[in-house]
Amino acid sequence: MHVYQINTIWNDTRTFRFVDDTDQDFYTDKGGHFWGAYFTSYCSTEALIGSGFSVDNAILYGGLMGLGYQTYVEIMDGFGKNWGFSMSDFIGDFAGFAYYLAQHYVPFLQNFTPKATYFPAPWYKEKSRLEASSFIDDYSSWTWWLSVDVYNLLPQNWKKYYPSWLNIAVGYGVRDLRYE
Repeated sequence: MHVYQINTIWNDTRTFRFVDDTDQDFYTDKGGHFWGAYFTSYCSTEALIGSGFSVDNAILYGGLMGLGYQTYVEIMDGFGKNWGFSMSDFIGDFAGFAYYLAQHYVPFLQNFTPKATYFPAPWYKEKSRLEASSFIDDYSSWTWWLSVDVYNLLPQNWKKYYPSWLNIAVGYGVRDLRYE
């Protein structure tokens, strides 16, 4: 990811700066930061378990790796010509990491899973984000979801009426983001 991002998002640099982009792209980038930290934590944890770590250690270290990577991304954004270190992005990063860990320590939270879909906007005859230099920051093509495991939440006597494989999700995305 570093090589990809260095050649796209961070290909032009400047001196480090902070940028307040709290409401950028109608908040869709905050979903990206939350999901990015959560997903990177998950992937890191799975790699650590495959390497022989205990589940508890893998979740802790995997979560820290997810937060570490997203912090690195935010610092690199601070040097990017078109970006800056955004505290609200970092809060999204930290929230994704914290939620990932919370799911391990509060099992009830495992019924609510962040997910994402990416379909390039032109595929459904809409516009990509004009300033997107990569699929990562084309927020016209992403949708952030919270999937709910309804079956697990139902009372035992209702479960026979609901298929265990059917989750319900609520999502948020924006389309046709253009800046000119």
